[in-house]
Amino acid sequence: MNGLGVHDGMRANGSVHNRVLRVLLRSNLTLLQPLLQDAVRMSFTKEMASGAAMKHGEAVPRVRDDLATAHQLGWIKLQTFAMAKNIVVQVNSTAFFGVGLSRDPLFLEAALRYPQDVFVASEALRFVPTFMASYVLYLSTILHRIKLKPGRKVASLITRQGEAAETLVRYLTPVVNARLHTREQSKSLGQHKPLDCIQWIVDTMPRKQPWSAEKIVQVVLGLWFASVHQLAMSVVYGLYDLCKYPDYVAALRDELTVQEGRVENLVLMDSFLKESARMCPSDSSTSPRPSQSLK
Repeated sequence: MNGLGVHDGMRANGSVHNRVLRVLLRSNLTLLQPLLQDAVRMSFTKEMASGAAMKHGEAVPRVRDDLATAHQLGWIKLQTFAMAKNIVVQVNSTAFFGVGLSRDPLFLEAALRYPQDVFVASEALRFVPTFMASYVLYLSTILHRIKLKPGRKVASLITRQGEAAETLVRYLTPVVNARLHTREQSKSLGQHKPLDCIQWIVDTMPRKQPWSAEKIVQVVLGLWFASVHQLAMSVVYGLYDLCKYPDYVAALRDELTVQEGRVENLVLMDSFLKESARMCPSDSSTSPRPSQSLK
């Protein structure tokens, strides 16, 4: 993950990510909610427009306004996991990187690819002996860059994430440098501070030994990797459980109506999603090798 070292011991990883995600993110959800709702609405509308309108179980020919046609027919066919990933990336990027970057198509494409490519690369490297992993990764990178045929399949599988990582680093580094410069110039920005995880990491990092921009970008990418796939899988499992247990739909809708979408008061929704995640855990396939630090 762009050089970020992840250790088995929690203390070795520090407490910045804990404070950012468990304290600052939660405490700012009320302020973030309008931005997140706009991101969900925009992304969901885009996904619906890209789907195929259905009639009697068959896709109808695409027209100029396929979404309007689908509304008339009543059905749209979508790939559930792809839709969930796209929506989660749009929403999470708003909270992680701010509205500006979350509206950039090139940045969003890289943000979507990065977690998936890291996951695929890590799974591929599981079949390689530990002492050879770094050599295989380095060799595949060289073969990919000079476009030698024997290494292209391996390189495309293992190092394709490098392209997405390079794009993210290229976008994030100047943003982080600007935040660090602003932090040094003014210690009391108050409400004028950006409302995103980058700013919270800058504010929370150790003051005696402040982090470099490179280190902050590494931490952001590490948190981003964990934020997309698991949440997207949880969304998919939640949708499947709603289809499997339709009796819950009415109660959940009533709660949303009564609470007017205030997420902190959605007790039934919270319980439903927790039970869905408990029955379909999404982290069992991403466990690292035991007693070993990962980089």
